[in-house]
Amino acid sequence: MKLESNLCLVRALLPTIVLSAVVAGCGGDLLGPSARGPTDSGSADGPSADGTTDGSLDAADASIDSTTLDVLSPDSSDGSLGDAPTDAQDAANDAPQASCPSTDAGAAYDGGPPLVGITQLMNRSFRSDTMCAIDASGNVFCWGANNWGQLATGSTLPAGTDRPVAATLLSGPVTQVTATNEGLCAVAGGGVTCWGGNTWGNLGHEVGFDGDMPCGGLDCNVTPVAVAGLPAGPPVVAGGSEIVCAVAGGALACWGANNAGQLGIGALDSTPVAHPVPSIAIPSGALDVSVGAFSACALTSGGSIRCWGLNADGELGHAPGTDGDQTCNNRACSPSPVAVAGITGALGVGVGGSQACAILSDRSVDCWGAAPQTTTPMPPTVLSGLANVQQITMTDGGCSCALRGDGTVACWGPSFQGCLGLGCSDTQTHSPTTVPGLAGVLQIASTRSATCALLADGHVMCWGYGAIGNGDPFQQAESPTPVVSP
Repeated sequence: MKLESNLCLVRALLPTIVLSAVVAGCGGDLLGPSARGPTDSGSADGPSADGTTDGSLDAADASIDSTTLDVLSPDSSDGSLGDAPTDAQDAANDAPQASCPSTDAGAAYDGGPPLVGITQLMNRSFRSDTMCAIDASGNVFCWGANNWGQLATGSTLPAGTDRPVAATLLSGPVTQVTATNEGLCAVAGGGVTCWGGNTWGNLGHEVGFDGDMPCGGLDCNVTPVAVAGLPAGPPVVAGGSEIVCAVAGGALACWGANNAGQLGIGALDSTPVAHPVPSIAIPSGALDVSVGAFSACALTSGGSIRCWGLNADGELGHAPGTDGDQTCNNRACSPSPVAVAGITGALGVGVGGSQACAILSDRSVDCWGAAPQTTTPMPPTVLSGLANVQQITMTDGGCSCALRGDGTVACWGPSFQGCLGLGCSDTQTHSPTTVPGLAGVLQIASTRSATCALLADGHVMCWGYGAIGNGDPFQQAESPTPVVSP
């Protein structure tokens, strides 16, 4: 993917950071995984009714060779991170919103040396119960669920881990990792391999083939398998609930479930498509893609956003049943990409369960779809209380977090098992509130119920429930806590 110097400046020591907002000319995710806790991901005859609201904004996936960028560059001319006056004004707006007691980051640290040398977190995924991190040599370490072999160790045992383990079956150096509900995919050497659960053909091959085996009544593959038929060029990959999409050379292709038109191929099909299929109606020059529960959105070279799939909550940017929507299992959907009205000059896009967001040219955030404070679908709306945003990520339960240019993080939404990082689980806020004690953040990423932050010193801090990697078998932290070493 060609980088544009006026939008992306790759810092020499930070080659592979993933951001939640995609910059035109830079590959990346704008929205991070979302966290709701275990949910029904849907059945073959139609999407489930629990429509989640995650959408992490991973702004850029910078590979080690800098062909793609995962971190948005600083705005200031002196090379510092962000605009301090703007960020300070932004932070001041959210202070009254927090009712949790102030706590120090790391208060839930379980002991043992921390994981170090990390340059990128798993991105473009929100419904996984597994988190992964990539170090400067392209080695991958994962923690969390392993019931479908997600840890890439060649086994489904143990069923999960509360601290990172080396993904020994991955051939490196790995430059990206993403995930669906059950499986994961990695980019290395210009190709894509996938492993884990294969219920919907989301590993890129037919269910029950290429070494698939039964895992708890479902098909899985504990060995990474190469995906054939991808667009030519270095790929940027994004996983959602039941599909994976890849952008390369301006072309977009997706594979997996298509019961809500989420493959963007102009047709519905109750049978999964287990190989990459080119999307239709995406102008040449697709820069990035983000996948949610049953919808997806792509960023084009012109800065427009096009979305497709389920539209029950307005997640495609228009009112359900309008703009050519069809019916998918009694719910509005569009199997063909539709432009989101009013979005121009976007730098990135991210999709959650039932919500999507874009980072605009002024680094403000425009979101649409389901909103936690109302049952009415939200049209594209600029969020108040946020400025100089570099990345946005959302958990499956609707907890959203934004990374500011000054390295601080603000979160909002329902506080499900500590997913806001504010020190308690019984508070929710619809206004972005700064996570206390967390600074120097380069990237944020989310799983189903947790959010993680990559710090400038190569350490990782996580909070929420499950896949926090701090060595605690209960896997819950209401404040950021360090991920421990293997």
